[in-house]
Amino acid sequence: MNNSASILALHGFTGGGADFSGFSELALPDATWACPDLPGHGANSGLACNPEQVIDIIERNASRLKSEENHTPKILLGYSMGGRAALLHACRFPEQWDALVLISANPGIESEADRKTRREADAVLAEQIIEEGVTAFIRQWQEQALIRSQKNINAKWYAAMQQTREQNQTAGLAANLRQFGQGSCPNLWPALKVLKMPVLLISGAEDEKYIAIAAEVEKRILSSRHACIEASGHMPHLEQPKRTADALRAFISDL
Repeated sequence: MNNSASILALHGFTGGGADFSGFSELALPDATWACPDLPGHGANSGLACNPEQVIDIIERNASRLKSEENHTPKILLGYSMGGRAALLHACRFPEQWDALVLISANPGIESEADRKTRREADAVLAEQIIEEGVTAFIRQWQEQALIRSQKNINAKWYAAMQQTREQNQTAGLAANLRQFGQGSCPNLWPALKVLKMPVLLISGAEDEKYIAIAAEVEKRILSSRHACIEASGHMPHLEQPKRTADALRAFISDL
């Protein structure tokens, strides 16, 4: 079985590229991984967070990855917000990728009224971050039902993830919500038809909303398959890393 690959991995909101450190070693230690901080996060806190800037940072990291490893499959992987970013790039430049892996990702909000409602809610959250600071915001944000199951992550990995989150800057996270929240990003549902490469959809079995989204994406991308990870919520690659790693390796071995 050949699991060699070049993988560009994109993290979720409040996270960082370092979130993939443990999972990458467990899943595919022989692969070439590039795990940048997305705009508004970590080392890139000062960057604009609009979709064009997100595409630009993916382009820069993808070009480095491809120049290093030209003989292996080029895979774009994204989790949650990073999945939105991955879809944005893959739908615009589908020829650049041999495969796509989407973990708990949503292609967008289809109704303009719902998009407006989401933009308004994200603007309120952005103001909350600025007023209360990163640490207080993250403490409250992690108590929402979607995120709470992350407390089951391996203690060492969870501590490292918390450290990454608290190193973010208020202005960066606020800008990300305003400029790259689901209400501000393009609705990519109509664009899914351009994706012809193999696509792996991963969701946690306890994350009912994103299981339903993955099921609908699977209908629209004929080359996709869905892996539902047992005993996991929204972050299966860290909540159940071995099961998620098994699904990823099986997918790559079939490329």
